[in-house]
Amino acid sequence: MRCETVVLAVVLAASCRPAPGQDVVSYKDLKGTQFREYQLTITIDSFDCEAVIGKKCRMAVTVENKGEKPEPFNGTQFSLDNGKGTTYRAVPPEGTSAASLKRELPPGASAQFVVLFDGRIYFDRRDPAHLRYGNASKVRIIK
Repeated sequence: MRCETVVLAVVLAASCRPAPGQDVVSYKDLKGTQFREYQLTITIDSFDCEAVIGKKCRMAVTVENKGEKPEPFNGTQFSLDNGKGTTYRAVPPEGTSAASLKRELPPGASAQFVVLFDGRIYFDRRDPAHLRYGNASKVRIIK
């Protein structure tokens, strides 16, 4: 049970037992992770982040409104916490504006979004990292 708790709280950890001395971390296993935010179900389609200085982390998500009322989504509300107290906000891909990450989804509708995170992110596998949306302390994982 302790390992399950760690995996949910440490959304970005590659495994429950980190490999000692490894500097480059891959988070590609986040593909398929789902969480809820009000009426929205958000699925991570891909997460490409090798935590190499200078490379931007890229996350693609599909957002579906499972409710009965229109629900706003704002991709710039995503943030990563590297576990050392530094938070990195999501930004739109180069050549697009922040408005492209904002949309009101009618009931039953879905849309895909791509966000980037600052390339200066440094993750240490010994410290827990968190993915957040909005003001939530952490995302609420469904599966």
